[in-house]
Amino acid sequence: RLVQAALESRDEGVAACRPGGCLSDVGGAIHAVSDAYGYGTVRHYRGHGISSDFHCAPFVKHFRNDETM
Repeated sequence: RLVQAALESRDEGVAACRPGGCLSDVGGAIHAVSDAYGYGTVRHYRGHGISSDFHCAPFVKHFRNDETM
């Protein structure tokens, strides 16, 4: 069940990525799936990096937030 929630969260987070969108849309999508399964999100860790570059911007929060980046 946890693995299924994680996979769905990933898929919804990716689906939230679109031209003109905000990174907070990604966090909201992930958080919605987590809520639906009755799980929480970890606020101390964030997704980050692009392609083979890790530990760099953009830092994507995996929870609902108000940032407008």
